[in-house]
Amino acid sequence: MRNRLLDQAVPSLQPRPKRGGVGLDPELLYIGAQAQLGPVFRNLWFRPNFEFGFGEVTKITALNLEAIYFLPFLARGTGATRPDVWSIYLGGGPAAQLSRRSFEEGDVDIDLLEPTEVRA
Repeated sequence: MRNRLLDQAVPSLQPRPKRGGVGLDPELLYIGAQAQLGPVFRNLWFRPNFEFGFGEVTKITALNLEAIYFLPFLARGTGATRPDVWSIYLGGGPAAQLSRRSFEEGDVDIDLLEPTEVRA
């Protein structure tokens, strides 16, 4: 008997999350949001992210336009109450950061992110 859970495509196993968060650095307070949209193509998802950090001296604004590709491999493990299904994905994309210091200094960075994760 075939397992219907493993017959499904990898992205259909993933929820469509929208995440937000707050971080506290000794000098900055960060607020951010992330969405996962797709699939754009088979196993390819778009994951934009926006962050804003502010403090006494510095303000930072960041925009990340990441895409992730789920590899067509699944792994199964046994959890405490149910079987766990693991998926592997690769991702990357451009990022733009604008920072401003109250002492009239400004800086602009543009990066290319290349994260690789294994996620349960």
